[in-house]
Amino acid sequence: MFRTLCNRRDNGEIHSFARIKEVVGCNSVILEYKTYLVLFVGDDVGITCREGSWIRFYGYLEDGVVLGALYVCLDGMDINLVEKAACYVKKAEKHLWITE
Repeated sequence: MFRTLCNRRDNGEIHSFARIKEVVGCNSVILEYKTYLVLFVGDDVGITCREGSWIRFYGYLEDGVVLGALYVCLDGMDINLVEKAACYVKKAEKHLWITE
């Protein structure tokens, strides 16, 4: 389910978005959302996306590391709209409009 990094589960599938704080290598970056930091590992993510840009991703989170299956760089996009979409999905899930 698409949600903010603040509302993530500790381990398991994750579909979220965050800002790239630092490029660690060609296949790994440190992601930041508010006060949360996670390491994202995905094919050529350090080459495709740049520091300071936003990324939407899907993968598996385990012990603060996201093993990325899919990612999309969100350059030139109003991140507030993405955040509102995640909050809407959370609200819809709470009221059982949608289920996982």
